Amino acid sequence: MVDAQRDDPALRRQDVLARIQSLYVEDPDREIGVAGELVEEVAEENKSLLWFLLKQVRPGMDLSKVVLPTFILEPRSFLDKLSDNYYHADILGKAQSLEDPYQRFKCVLRWYLSGLYRKPKGLKKPYNPVLGEIFRCCWKDKQGESYTYYVAEQVSHHPPVSAFYVSNRKDGYVIEGSLLARSKFYGMYSLFKLY
Repeated sequence: MVDAQRDDPALRRQDVLARIQSLYVEDPDREIGVAGELVEEVAEENKSLLWFLLKQVRPGMDLSKVVLPTFILEPRSFLDKLSDNYYHADILGKAQSLEDPYQRFKCVLRWYLSGLYRKPKGLKKPYNPVLGEIFRCCWKDKQGESYTYYVAEQVSHHPPVSAFYVSNRKDGYVIEGSLLARSKFYGMYSLFKLY
């Protein structure tokens, strides 16, 4: 029977897919955002610490140099946060199959806006990933016919550069790139850029 499995490409493919799927575990704590304003109150004992931090910030200052206490941070890494943009990657599969450029553009725009679905309480900064940190995940499409795989790695610490790779071979797309995040404080507002 084992020799028959090695010779049959369909059985071999199923075995490989089963092993890959066993490496990914569903996250039961994943929160999906809802419409409306989500606000988190700052505890009384943390307010003085916030004022101390605000006094340190000067106009034109690089915000990556400010060390933040953990209660201000979102409990996930920046690499994990980037994966939010690909949760609805099945929309990209639809875009790939459209002939009309305008309809394809609308579908890609719909995918881009769908990445804003996750809303943590308040506005929180994710943890900075350490050099060499890797985050991977996958999503099964709604029909259960294909998987979208996401792998990201922190490839540089100063400046902070994150590289990512997203693929769904069955739907016919691959996305790869890197992000250089920079933030500066300009008085009443902050500027956060992704390059």
